[in-house]
Amino acid sequence: MSAKSANAVLYVLTFDKLLEKSEVLFCVAKNFDPFELGKQIVSKRFNGIYVDLNAMWADSNDTDLENIFSMSGIRYVEGALRGWPIPIPSSENIGEKTMYLSGPYADTVKAMFGGFWRIRTMPKSAKLLNRVLAEELAIIYGQG
Repeated sequence: MSAKSANAVLYVLTFDKLLEKSEVLFCVAKNFDPFELGKQIVSKRFNGIYVDLNAMWADSNDTDLENIFSMSGIRYVEGALRGWPIPIPSSENIGEKTMYLSGPYADTVKAMFGGFWRIRTMPKSAKLLNRVLAEELAIIYGQG
C-alpha cells in the first residue's frame, strides 16, 4: 500500500475525497446505474484505475462503460468475480473463486494482490467469459 493509499484510509469522508486520495477504485455494487457513476467519476477528474467488477448489463455492453473512462484518460479494467464472496479470506478457502480481469491495466491490478487471490487476466472481455461459464455450469447441473 502506498503512502497515498494509507492516508486515504484516514482522510476519506466524502466521495470527492475518495476520488482525490485513491489510486485504484474497485466497484462491486448492486442496483445502481454504472454509467451514471462513471460520468460522476469522470466529472471529478479521477486520475487512477477504475476496476469494474459488476455484472454485465442487458441494455448495453461494457465497451460503452469503458469508453466513458478511456476518453477522459481514466485507466479502465473490466472484471468479473466467480464463486465469491469468500467468507473468511485465507489461502485454504480460495477454491474455485476467481477474479477475471481484462484490459491493458489488468496485470497492474493483478499485481496488487500478491498471489493471495486466484486472478486470471485475459485480452478480451472478462465479463463475457464469466457469463459463458455461468451458462455452461447451469446446463451441466440441469439448471439451464
